[in-house]
Amino acid sequence: MESTHGHKFGLTPYACLYIDASWADCMYAVASSLRPNTNHEHNIKQLCALWNSQQSQPQQVIPCLSVRTGLDLFFRVKRYPLGSEIIMSAINIPDMVRIIEHHGLKVVPCDINLETLAPKLDMLETLISVNTVAIVIAHIYGRVSNIDGLVEIAKKHNLVVIEDNAEVFCGLKYLGHPKADMSLYSFGVIKPITAFGGAMVRVNDPKLYQDMHNLYQQYSIQEHAVYLKKVMKYVAVKSLLNSSSAMYVAVPLARYYKFDYKEAFVNKLRGFPGDLIVKIRQRPSAALLHTMHRRLKNFDEAAFQTNTSKGMYVSERLPSAVEHIGMKTDIRNYWLFPVVVHEPEQVIKELNKLGVEAYRGATQLNLVYPTQQPNRCPSPPPASQNAPGQEFADNHPHEAHYLIDHVIYLPVHKHVPQYYLDQICLAVEVALRRVAAKPFPKIVVIDGKTVVLHNGEMKVKSKL
Repeated sequence: MESTHGHKFGLTPYACLYIDASWADCMYAVASSLRPNTNHEHNIKQLCALWNSQQSQPQQVIPCLSVRTGLDLFFRVKRYPLGSEIIMSAINIPDMVRIIEHHGLKVVPCDINLETLAPKLDMLETLISVNTVAIVIAHIYGRVSNIDGLVEIAKKHNLVVIEDNAEVFCGLKYLGHPKADMSLYSFGVIKPITAFGGAMVRVNDPKLYQDMHNLYQQYSIQEHAVYLKKVMKYVAVKSLLNSSSAMYVAVPLARYYKFDYKEAFVNKLRGFPGDLIVKIRQRPSAALLHTMHRRLKNFDEAAFQTNTSKGMYVSERLPSAVEHIGMKTDIRNYWLFPVVVHEPEQVIKELNKLGVEAYRGATQLNLVYPTQQPNRCPSPPPASQNAPGQEFADNHPHEAHYLIDHVIYLPVHKHVPQYYLDQICLAVEVALRRVAAKPFPKIVVIDGKTVVLHNGEMKVKSKL
């Protein structure tokens, strides 16, 4: 690799993503898939009992194939009038938006605060209309935001609160806001303590729970062969992503042949390619239920805290030019390690040159755009078409948009040794200095005129 001021940078053989499962967990999932796909009610009772084992008040929970399944099931039961509005915190995965719009409902994004990652309450109030029926709040990156104010506003307007906790499972002690109407937890392939799929859906209202449960019983059970195929695919990915030795060989080869292994692997980890709605309307196989039970039963608090400790260690040592996300949340864990930088694409290139496998596309999280409708803020053009300072509609999620445009992911997690964490911190500092020194043209708007800043010179372009 490269040498800077006497320090030689070698390859940091760790990816931003890793699969949080041991080889024993993988073999258990495979073995479970080879047994009969039976005893579902018994398996579900065992799983629900374990889920409630540390709760003073038992929760009503439905083990689902995925978080997407739970959200779709909720809307199938509620049967909201067509055109009803769902306010969503402005960052989520596209599939959640697709499910809402599949039911003829309209998505209205609400901006978030980058320090708390919670929706802005003043904006939330302005977005509520006579057509609003629910609020979906996504806790992202392992951070749990304080949503007491959001819940209070929702109850004042008689709105349902849905917590998307797909990225924030941190053990059986904390299982969602007690006043949320529904909380969704994921055990998908890149989530903490993955079961290679599956979700737990907590429903507070007894009647809603019973209606969802009754409808869910009509779904077919996913075949063991489908689950086994997924597990085997993920095991193949794990053999590279979780192995520093394999990364030492694979990364240089991928670069030599100009093969984007990150994009290839991320595509393999997508949950439901193809016909989303058909695929999510299934119940989990016995093998998936068994694997979820094993992962929850064997949850290792110490290993989980190691991940958090390493994230905090790097956060405290990165240069000040790096902007951190969600530092004022109620619970701050690290599912992925996101940071915000200027010129993210250039920073990624420099980090890769220095041997750090930073990446921008490590997750499907993206900006939530509104369903097109009268009197709502329009979808803005792509970021590349917008000069800084250009005005959007009043309700455009500016901070969420800024985050998505500038976020990068660093390979910081529990498997990365201390030596490499220090290497990453130093490499980020060097990369930022290099990017700052390069003559990248920057476009800004000053007094209504488009101005190009290039190599310290200012050129004014006509707006005509």
